[in-house]
Amino acid sequence: MMKQWMLVLGLTVSTLSMAQKAEVDVNAPGVITDAAMQKRAFKVAQPTEDKSESWEVTALGQTTYTASNVMDGSATSFQHTIRIVIGLTTPAYKNGSCQLLFYGADEKIQQAAAVENGVLSIYYPLATFEGLRSRLEQALAVRKKVLVKMTQKTNGYREGVLVF
Repeated sequence: MMKQWMLVLGLTVSTLSMAQKAEVDVNAPGVITDAAMQKRAFKVAQPTEDKSESWEVTALGQTTYTASNVMDGSATSFQHTIRIVIGLTTPAYKNGSCQLLFYGADEKIQQAAAVENGVLSIYYPLATFEGLRSRLEQALAVRKKVLVKMTQKTNGYREGVLVF
């Protein structure tokens, strides 16, 4: 009798683990079903073809430090968002302007790089601000070539790169 229960228990555990592995991850890139689209946190706009472009940075633009919150009387009123934006002078980027946007540790940014209203933004955690800014200043001071590169793929992959 004990062996039968152990056999039933073993089969149940095996079946459950196999069923769990067979589930489709709705957040996996490239897997888009109707159910997956309904569970997405934001509307995805993908390019029709893979793109990768780069532009030379000739100087640093204006740096903006921003602190914000929503004061609505709730406990979240005490949560502040901190952002630092460094403008980049990129004469070859004809579509608008480029910027590096540094965000706080508590923020969740949906893209690593994005173009909105002609502004190319590359997002970095706030912890990297000092290091990246000093590297940029040093490279530009000695007239070393600095590139900003953006890659967008049809499967949703986004990448913003600074090349020193």
